[in-house]
Amino acid sequence: IGGLLADNLNTIVTPLELLQPTTEATSISNEVNVGNSEYPDLRASARLKVLIEGDSALALDDEIELSVSLDTLRFLADIVAKLRSSAFLSFPLRHIFNYNCWLALIPAPAPDSAPESLGLKPVLLRLSKFVLGATMVSGSSAGIQVIPKALKVLSETGSIALIGDRLEGFLTELLQTDMISDH
Repeated sequence: IGGLLADNLNTIVTPLELLQPTTEATSISNEVNVGNSEYPDLRASARLKVLIEGDSALALDDEIELSVSLDTLRFLADIVAKLRSSAFLSFPLRHIFNYNCWLALIPAPAPDSAPESLGLKPVLLRLSKFVLGATMVSGSSAGIQVIPKALKVLSETGSIALIGDRLEGFLTELLQTDMISDH
C-alpha cells in the first residue's frame, strides 16, 4: 500500500464550533463540518500493488488505486476533561498557547483502572454521498481489472450508498463504546 492521498481537506464550512462551553462543568462541545455541494468532494485514495513472482500461471504484477469520497462530513462531539483545580489555578499565563501544558493539567489514570479524566462523548457523525472507486494503474490481471467494474455496478445499484449508511452507523456506535466515550 502506498501513495496515500487526501484531497480537498480545505473545505471546512460553517458552523465550525470548537471548545464551546456546555451546561456540564467538565464538558466542552465541538462541531466540525467539512465540505458541501459548492465544493469538490472530500477524497482519500491509496495505491495497492499486488505482486506474485514466479513461473506459475498465478504470477502477476498489478497496481490499483482505491478511493473513498464524500460530499460532506459532519461530526459533533463533546470532550470531557477533568482537571486538577490546584494545577489550573496556578497555571502560568506564559504557557496559555502551549497545548502540552494544558494536557499536563489532566491527571493520568491510576494503574489498572479506567481513565476517568479525559473522554469523548460523540453526539453525531454524518457522511453524505459516500462513494467507493477504483482505477487500474498498471497490470493486466483479469481478476484485478474486475474491481473497478464491480464497484461501478455496486454504486449504480445503490449498494455503495447502503455501505456508507452502515459505515456511518458502525463508526457512530464505535465512538460511543466505553472504550472511547467512558470518562
